[in-house]
Amino acid sequence: MNAIDILNTEERTAAIKDLFGTTGENASVCPNFNCDNGKNIHVGEQFLMNYNGIILDVAEVRIGHHVMIGPNTMITTVNHPLTRKADVITLVSRSQLRLETMSGLAAMSQFFQG
Repeated sequence: MNAIDILNTEERTAAIKDLFGTTGENASVCPNFNCDNGKNIHVGEQFLMNYNGIILDVAEVRIGHHVMIGPNTMITTVNHPLTRKADVITLVSRSQLRLETMSGLAAMSQFFQG
């Protein structure tokens, strides 16, 4: 998807639909986009992920309709242990994440589960 010309909306839309679990109408993702899986990402209508977006979708990410995400934003469902004891038990924790309809995230935001 990152190699597709930003003006080639038809090919970019097909790539987004192929990568994501589900998409609404007019979903748009600008390059350079990175994710863990892609199939755990579900976006609504009129979704926009601006340039240099990252969604670490180890668990499900659901984003509603009319959500615009600014450039250089990271959304993650994964976290690492915060205590030494937790280190022994598990290497990674994860939980679902949901952004509601008509939201926006500013540029250079980091949005974590929890």
